[in-house]
Amino acid sequence: MNYFYNKRTHDGYTRGSLRIFRKWLAKGITIDRIRYSKKGNHRRTTILYATLPCGKQGKIRLLGFNTGYGGQGPRGMETMLQESGFVVPPDMMKHYSLFGEDTFTYEFQKA
Repeated sequence: MNYFYNKRTHDGYTRGSLRIFRKWLAKGITIDRIRYSKKGNHRRTTILYATLPCGKQGKIRLLGFNTGYGGQGPRGMETMLQESGFVVPPDMMKHYSLFGEDTFTYEFQKA
């Protein structure tokens, strides 16, 4: 599956990631699945598996979402999930630590 969007340096902040996400949403994409992964202290990635109205499937990589602290990253993640019709797990925004060497992948489910 090819990437619709995969620039790794442009959107590494929450506001930029939300702007790019909303731009793709306005194009009529359907988000099929969302995968959030964290590897070590600062390596985190959110990948949206999406389908365009014409049926073409692809991925959108965003770097500005995060979980587990009181900043904008978790709020941006929650906003993105809600706007794309996904369930926001109640403990998800505080369960995972921003710092530390923990590594995990989280798959979100549709509402």
